[in-house]
Amino acid sequence: MNDWIYKGKPISEIPKGIFGFIYIIRNNITGRQYIGKKQFLSNRSKKIPGKKNRKHTILPSDWLLYWSSSDGLKKDITLLGQENFNREIIRLCPTKRDLTFREIEEQIKNDVLTALLPDGSRAYYNENIMSRWFVQPKETIQKMSESAIKLWKDPKHREKQKQKSQSEEVKKKHSKRRII
Repeated sequence: MNDWIYKGKPISEIPKGIFGFIYIIRNNITGRQYIGKKQFLSNRSKKIPGKKNRKHTILPSDWLLYWSSSDGLKKDITLLGQENFNREIIRLCPTKRDLTFREIEEQIKNDVLTALLPDGSRAYYNENIMSRWFVQPKETIQKMSESAIKLWKDPKHREKQKQKSQSEEVKKKHSKRRII
């Protein structure tokens, strides 16, 4: 089993005052990587029969055995073996807020959604950032573009869209502004 490495040394104990960590897992064969986060402790709640409130407990997470939530990475680990991957902790975080912020920061800084390896393949296994920005395969983007161009070239479709945007219902909907 590959240990978690932090500052060049294996780590197997939870550091005091630390909530979680940002990590990078490297595929030593292909060069692909994954950047993610993991909590050292997990909060669990259990329903107690006859009671309204749940019982809350804090338990150690499975961080020592953890190999990421990425399906693509897990598939490669199964195919190539754990010995062909390195797990490195790149930052320790004292709070949940800091953990989430630092994960996003590292993912954006490393351009995980669009970076490519020299052979043209994707450099990172990451397919989204906070489940919000998805990487579309080139074929999907091409099909979407072709479909949109085909629709816009159709004069009937353009006229229909123009009428739709000028309808009273649409104007009413867009004129109502919510102030929060």
